[in-house]
Amino acid sequence: MIDISIIIPCYNRVDLLKQTLLSVKAAIKNLSAEIILIDDGSDNPISDQLNEFQDLHINFTRQKNSGLTISRYNGMMLAKGEFIQFLDSDDQICNEKLRKQIDAMRKVSADVSHTDILETSLDENFKSTFIKISTFRDVQNPAEFYIEVQPAPHSPIFRRQYLVDHLAKPFIPLSRDYDSIGEVWFYYNLAVFEAKIIKINEPLTLSINHTAERLTNHWERLGLCALSLMKDFVHYCPENQPYTADTKKYVSKLAFHSFRRLPYNLYTPMQYAYLDIWEKLGMIKETNGGRKFMLIAKILGYRNAAIVLKYIQHIDYKKISSITHEELVAKTTKILNQYK
Repeated sequence: MIDISIIIPCYNRVDLLKQTLLSVKAAIKNLSAEIILIDDGSDNPISDQLNEFQDLHINFTRQKNSGLTISRYNGMMLAKGEFIQFLDSDDQICNEKLRKQIDAMRKVSADVSHTDILETSLDENFKSTFIKISTFRDVQNPAEFYIEVQPAPHSPIFRRQYLVDHLAKPFIPLSRDYDSIGEVWFYYNLAVFEAKIIKINEPLTLSINHTAERLTNHWERLGLCALSLMKDFVHYCPENQPYTADTKKYVSKLAFHSFRRLPYNLYTPMQYAYLDIWEKLGMIKETNGGRKFMLIAKILGYRNAAIVLKYIQHIDYKKISSITHEELVAKTTKILNQYK
């Protein structure tokens, strides 16, 4: 029996991938593990560049470039382990992470486990420096866990059969449009279903700050991915699952907060699309907006209060834009026209 399948999508970025594999090598001692490396159409086959890791018996799958979300999904469908750990090619994990989470999950027959996070920085020589420890809430409600807590993508370990049961035919279709927030596609598809979730109160997940290119380097693209995923959730959400109502509540709340965090002067249709989702999902008013917001909301209503305070409290978009206006308009228009 294979204890755990470790799924690592990769595209070029070999130097950081080697650091990932070194951390995996240390973490799988005394475990039966398979490493599934999905080469997402790298310029040169990744399998030809990792000769020093032959002792890990990596299962290489090379595919046409399809994006991070689809690569993770393909790895999941190839996995044979009892549990699954997803890693990106720039992630690292603590030596005891896999063993401690697997032992805890087996003890209570859990579907998912997660941990606190140890944040470090990595210099050009791959020397790490401690920054801080981030702790996360211990919640059992799947909707709250996946939508509000939203753990780092390499924090959870999943029971493989749980993933296959709910994701073999996901209700939100696969798309590389979600690549900047690929793990959240998994989270939205899982949030409506029953799950036993546990937390290990130790910082066993490493968050590595480095200078290499990331999918998340442009915040507008993250916002557009989130908007697209929320709209797809509204369109496809099943009505007959145990946590459908709770998931709608948390997505509604998240959409409202997302609008409030956006800078003013951002392309208006993108901004107001978040408010439209909030309204369609029930206008959840658990805003935690502070005394000033609640006072204005009593007079103007939640929507108008959020609009007014945005101009008072938030920065001008022109000062922090990271993509062209043309790209922002084109991608927003595509999202908003999808279901017309």
